[in-house]
Amino acid sequence: MLLETILKINSIFEQKSLNVFFTKTLLFIIVFFSLNFPLFAYASCCTCNHPQIKTGTICISQENNSCTNLGSVNDELKSATCKTENNNSTCRLVKDGGVCVNNPNTTATAFKLNDILPKAPESTEPPPSSESTEFKPTPFKLNIDIPGAKFSNPSLQQGMLSIPYLGQYIQAFYKLLIGISLIAAAIMIIYGGFRYVVSATASKIQSGKQIIIDALMGLAIVLGAYVILANINPNLTQLESLTLPFVEKVPWDEIVGSATERPSEALRSIGNPSDKQAIAQDIVRYAKEFQIDPCVLLAICNHESGFKWRYEAEFINRSQYDATAIGYCGTHVNFFLDNAGFSNKVVNLLRKKFPEFPAWTNGKRKMTKEERNERIDWVIAHPQVSSYVAAYVYYGELSNTNVNKNEIQTIARYGAGGGSMKRWINKTNCKVEPNIRIKNAVNQDRASVLAKSCVPYGVSIPGKTPNDCEKDSYICAELKAKKNKGSTLYGHCPSNPDQECVGMKTDEFAQYVLNKYNEMQARFPFCK
Repeated sequence: MLLETILKINSIFEQKSLNVFFTKTLLFIIVFFSLNFPLFAYASCCTCNHPQIKTGTICISQENNSCTNLGSVNDELKSATCKTENNNSTCRLVKDGGVCVNNPNTTATAFKLNDILPKAPESTEPPPSSESTEFKPTPFKLNIDIPGAKFSNPSLQQGMLSIPYLGQYIQAFYKLLIGISLIAAAIMIIYGGFRYVVSATASKIQSGKQIIIDALMGLAIVLGAYVILANINPNLTQLESLTLPFVEKVPWDEIVGSATERPSEALRSIGNPSDKQAIAQDIVRYAKEFQIDPCVLLAICNHESGFKWRYEAEFINRSQYDATAIGYCGTHVNFFLDNAGFSNKVVNLLRKKFPEFPAWTNGKRKMTKEERNERIDWVIAHPQVSSYVAAYVYYGELSNTNVNKNEIQTIARYGAGGGSMKRWINKTNCKVEPNIRIKNAVNQDRASVLAKSCVPYGVSIPGKTPNDCEKDSYICAELKAKKNKGSTLYGHCPSNPDQECVGMKTDEFAQYVLNKYNEMQARFPFCK
């Protein structure tokens, strides 16, 4: 059919004695664009809307099938509404500037709906809070529509946002100009042909002929521009989507560790967000030094500070010397002072690791206020020290015989204190199941894991209340933070709502680390 048309056009132009060069040029343009240019191309694919695909279009290679009858070939396409799409630019993946959410070369028989349906998350993490960012693309609409323009929604894949609007807009505008050029050329050719046929003088005949030639030359230039650009670089004609990183909204309590805490300007001078990789590397290095799981320690430190330098006193507008917790991992200030028991072991270790650590060797008297403040000032000025101590404290708790190498119990002890957990375990005779590791527990039932690891809702902290809710097995209920009290949580004894207690939400702390473990592996691959 195409060859027949070309031969007829050729004979007409030869009968009218038109220039042979322009005759052959016109035939070349018609043949080339009939085979290559989208405006003249045969059907490129079938585009389908499926009720299970809320945003996006399915593309199926047409082959020998009718686009309206794909359901007879594949049962999964019975619910789909399909039509023929003649535009090569449309039959492309969304990230390449098209509308397809799947490979447009997929045949009807090979199409599988499950390949493009959203995958259910493998982990058992709770759904994101209402504060987190949800990706909701806004439909794109022009104030003045371009005929034939089709805009697909942006897509979010692996943290990268693909926005196809600009490329699709330019392609639609170019097609509009091509259409206007074709119409204008057709009108001029008809006008030139009319003058050529009815003119009585040679000059008017030549004028009509020249109008036809000029119209064809203009059309060749417009269409030829596409050919030239496509041969130089196909991306100049098939514009890809604009790809940008997707910025997620992070809840405030994940950044500072508690909804009641607010950082001062002083805190931002050490450990700003751009330092997070370096901070994480310090934590991982120290964790490996003590042969503990670095990703667990990263998750703990993320809970404590969001990898921002902190000291507890700053959060409640008091002096840094009143701090109870210091550093990226919320290390208790007592570990840096010369006190009895475990704290002395930490201080001795620090003197070996950091020779410049302020020494105080007079064991016959207590540290003076000035000596204590000097020690705190030094620790605040050396952020890596608190991370090192956090790793050592976690290692010490994991090595405790009462823990049985159970990392879930170790995390609870890190958050609430070994003494608090030991009192509760002894009171309830709970048996900690040995050798439970975070990396194996993240995909298990959380309630079962916590029960096997002897982690209750919340335990009271020794010495904070008269009897620490001993009658209630040291359980402190309905724990909440108070204004201007930092991250300290206050509750009451379950058997006596009027009896206040201070405690730690041990199950919430353990679950947070479980939930963040895989995220730490993704954000900091060097922790694996």
